[in-house]
Amino acid sequence: MKLRQIMIAGALSAGLAGTAIAGGLAEPTPTPAPVVPLAPVAPSADWTGFYVGGAIANIDTSDLADLDGNGFGLHGGYLADLGTWVVGGELELSRYEFDAAGDPEADVIRLKGRVGYDAGQVLPYLALGFAQIDSDDLAIDNESGVFYGIGADFAVTDNILIGGEFLQHQFDDIDLDADTLSLRASYKF
Repeated sequence: MKLRQIMIAGALSAGLAGTAIAGGLAEPTPTPAPVVPLAPVAPSADWTGFYVGGAIANIDTSDLADLDGNGFGLHGGYLADLGTWVVGGELELSRYEFDAAGDPEADVIRLKGRVGYDAGQVLPYLALGFAQIDSDDLAIDNESGVFYGIGADFAVTDNILIGGEFLQHQFDDIDLDADTLSLRASYKF
C-alpha cells in the first residue's frame, strides 16, 4: 500500500504544480494603466484690436553722416489674430536728437506692415515699410526710403503690451542708412 499512496501523492502533486505553473486556478485580473495628468496649456493672448503707444529709441546713422542719438515716438495701429499668424499695420511718428554740435534733430514717419507668429503671450514679428525723414538741421527735406526689421511684443495683460524692435532704414536718394532700436509700450483696445 505504501507504493500506491506514494504514487497517488506524486500524481496529485504533479497536477497541482502544473496548475500553478499555468497561472493558478483563479482567472488573472488586469492591472489598470497608470493615469498621466495632462500638462496645463499656457493661456493664449488674443492679439486682435487697435492699439496706441509710445517708444524710446536709439538711432545710429552711417554714410551721409555718422551720427548717434536718442529719441521718442508715438505709434498706432491694428492687429488681426488669424490663429497661428498675426498681421497688421502701423503708423509711427518719431523724433531723434543726435549727439553732435548744435544737437541736430530729425523727424521720421513710418508706415509699417507687420507679420508675426502667435506664441501665446509673446508675438515675435517681422516689419517692413516706408519711411520719410525730415531735418532742417541736417539739410534733409522729406526724403523717402524703406525699412525692414524684427520685433517682439509681450502681452502683460489683455490690454497692455511691451516690446522691442530693431529696424534698418535705407534712404538711397541721400545715401543715408540708419538703424533704430526701440523699447515700446502700447495699450490695446
